[in-house]
Amino acid sequence: EPLSGPLAANGGDILERFQFLFGRVNDAGGVLDGTKFEVIGLDNGWDVEKTAQQMQRAADEGVDYVINGIGPQHATAITNFIRKHNRRNEGQEMAFLAHSAGDNAITTQNCDYYQAVFDPTVEMKLNALISGMQELGIAGPVFTINPDFSFGQTVDASFKDLAGKAGIEIAGSEMIAPFGQVQDFTPLVARIKASGAKVVMTGNFGPDLIRLLNASVDSGLDVQFAALYGPDPSTMAAVGADKFAAAKVIAPFEYDENDTGGVPVLEELNVTYRDVAKT
Repeated sequence: EPLSGPLAANGGDILERFQFLFGRVNDAGGVLDGTKFEVIGLDNGWDVEKTAQQMQRAADEGVDYVINGIGPQHATAITNFIRKHNRRNEGQEMAFLAHSAGDNAITTQNCDYYQAVFDPTVEMKLNALISGMQELGIAGPVFTINPDFSFGQTVDASFKDLAGKAGIEIAGSEMIAPFGQVQDFTPLVARIKASGAKVVMTGNFGPDLIRLLNASVDSGLDVQFAALYGPDPSTMAAVGADKFAAAKVIAPFEYDENDTGGVPVLEELNVTYRDVAKT
């Protein structure tokens, strides 16, 4: 994951979560008659070439499982590396556990035997988002804002398709590039105001989402945000509780209502690393 650069906070969040979760497994005695896990954080700086370099380092260090999710281009690089590595190193196979990545290709043309994906597809998330909007009585017109790479393009096209079927009006659309480098979102906020949109749907995350929310609240933009990655801890912490509440953010959340142990685990995670419950 990126542990440096503009997405360092997001990568750090993910590393903390897995350290916490595997730590709980270890504290409970491990698996398979006491086998314990070690979680190693390798920084790819959100650079595909560095991802390949870190994969070679992981292989050299005897890593068994690779976990990644920020950026479909990195998931593809990991899958390609593991496919070649496993063909050449029988008995020393590596497996890829993708916690997100947000690209349908990872479970279609780029799928591999030594790969497991734990994230809903873009369409699943957007269907949940639209269903939630309808249940809450949140109506359009909707302005879409997404990052201009494969993931964002998939989100934009899929949302517009699903919105059309649901009778939701699209007021406008923007693709943000280069990712993480746009500093001033005020002109974009002005275009949203001028469009007459009542809802902003975005698949943005990291610094782009933080700057978008800050600029929107500071400009007095009165819309509902439907953000796929809105409740990310680093985003909420950077925006702050008051502004995050003012932005009126809703987001899909993967939760098993029959899993009574899930909420206590989340509360323990908050206490262990940071208190984000109030935001």
